[in-house]
Amino acid sequence: MATRHNQALLLTTAGSVGSVRCANAFCLSGCSRTTCRYAAYLRAPLWDMLELPHKEPMRIHPLIAPLLVGIALTVSSQVQAQASSVGDAEAVGAKAATAFNARDYATYEPLFTNDVEVYTGVYTPLRFVGKAQWMAFIRGLDNLAAASYDQRQPVCRAYNNDVVLCNAYFVFTTTTKAGVTTVQTGRESSTLVKSGGKWLIANQHFSAMF
Repeated sequence: MATRHNQALLLTTAGSVGSVRCANAFCLSGCSRTTCRYAAYLRAPLWDMLELPHKEPMRIHPLIAPLLVGIALTVSSQVQAQASSVGDAEAVGAKAATAFNARDYATYEPLFTNDVEVYTGVYTPLRFVGKAQWMAFIRGLDNLAAASYDQRQPVCRAYNNDVVLCNAYFVFTTTTKAGVTTVQTGRESSTLVKSGGKWLIANQHFSAMF
């Protein structure tokens, strides 16, 4: 039994004359017809087009399906990995803020790389290089009666599943032993890297807004 497109071809080519060059400018078959035998395929349903005239049916969907599934799985795994990296990095940032506010330096210090660099923007020096220098500054805040860091609206992006960039707003409040309270609002940028299977803070930049 003729398929729909074969029937269309019979109707299309009924008046064709051989030895005349194909009139279809898009024909690549080199047929010698006034009406191209491939013209019907422009009107045929998509799946009918898979069977070319005078050839065995070309079954491409069984080959495409595994490829599409593979692509979908790859994209899905990449998205999941990036989401996992962002979640892990955000957890480290939250842990650092909690440890700082509790003056739990035993928990706070291991969250940084040894070569961490921090720009505070308002303290001297403006740039702290290395974990030792940064921790000396942090411990120096014990001279205050109170110090708290409140991070707000953090947004993180993962790259290659081993680098995460985060941005946030913050409110830094200090109270001297004389009872003078200072509230500073600002923006923070942090870079976290995965080293030895752990997410660590490698760079931080704080800048005051008001």
